Parts: sequence; structure tokens; C-alpha cells
Amino acid sequence: MGGVVDKLDKLKGKGMTTEQFVEAKRRRFFAVLDVDKDGQVTRKDYEEFGKRSAADSRGDRKKKAQIREHFVKVWEKLFDVEGKRKQVNVDEFLAFLGKKEEAEELHKIYLDIASLLFEVVDFDADDIIQWQEFQIFYRLFGIANDNDTALKSFEAIDKDADGKINKEELVKAFLDFLVGKNQKSPYTQFFGPINN
Repeated sequence: MGGVVDKLDKLKGKGMTTEQFVEAKRRRFFAVLDVDKDGQVTRKDYEEFGKRSAADSRGDRKKKAQIREHFVKVWEKLFDVEGKRKQVNVDEFLAFLGKKEEAEELHKIYLDIASLLFEVVDFDADDIIQWQEFQIFYRLFGIANDNDTALKSFEAIDKDADGKINKEELVKAFLDFLVGKNQKSPYTQFFGPINN
């Protein structure tokens, strides 16, 4: 994991080019996805996300199974279509996202992931993400343990400032984080600070 964090440290600060900025966000996303922090994103990482998310879900047994299955499907759609890939390192991850950035297929996958993310974070299944649910999300995904970081992200996503995040708000923020090039975007810290 050190390599990912070291690279983020080199990219942080003012004066990042657009390419460096996009790369820093994608490295941050990789760091979040690397659950066991071994420098590789694997099917096991996605399975662990599914397990953690299902455990905190208030859904029934069937709903919990669906959540776990969704994470495995995301792994398969993104990286393991042929069932042969065991792991993805950060360079492969960046190359994959860069190569397919303009592809309509990747945009659809991002939309699927964003929808799944909303479903997962909406632990009580009321079609709204409350502040408490967002805190759980940050903790479960190892994004940040401090409420200040989570609150900044929550407030940025909650564009109408009603104290709740709807699906449209979350999807917009997630997509902007992954592909947006505006360094002043309020969604830059969707997964916490990009420089750590």
C-alpha cells in the first residue's frame, strides 16, 4: 500500500495538472477498494465490501445476499469478465480506467456502481441516506475515522442542504469524483482527501 500513498503524497498540493488531479482521485479510489491494504485489488476485497455492507444492512436475508452478490458482479464487470484475473495493481487499475474513460460501457458500469453504492449506504432502505448512515459508510469502507472528513463529504454531496442525500445526489457526486476534471469541484473528497 505504501506505493499508492507515496504517489498521492507526491501529487498533493497546489499546481496539479488536470491529469495529475484525475490520477490522484483514482489512486484514492484504489486505496479505498484495497480493503486489506496489500497493494492489490482482488475479488476478496470486493467480497469483503459486500460482507461488511450486508452485515450493516437492515434488509432481510435475501437483501443481504443480493448486496454481497452485487459487489462480486462489480468485480467481474470491471476486471474479471473472463474469470481469470486474480488481482489488479494500482498501475493496471489506472491504465484500465484511462483506456476506457470515454467508453460508453465504462460509464454504464460507473452508473451501476453508483446505484449499488446508494443501495448499500441506505442501510435502512428508506431511499434516503441520512448523516448516521453516511458515517457508517465511511467507517465500513475505511475511508476516515473522523467525523469532520465524513461531514465535509456529506455536506458537499447534499446539494440542497436538507440533511439527506438522495440517489441523484449520490450518483452525481460519485461520477464527478471518478471522471470530473474540475479541481474545485465539491465532490473532490467523495472518498476522503485525495492526498492521503
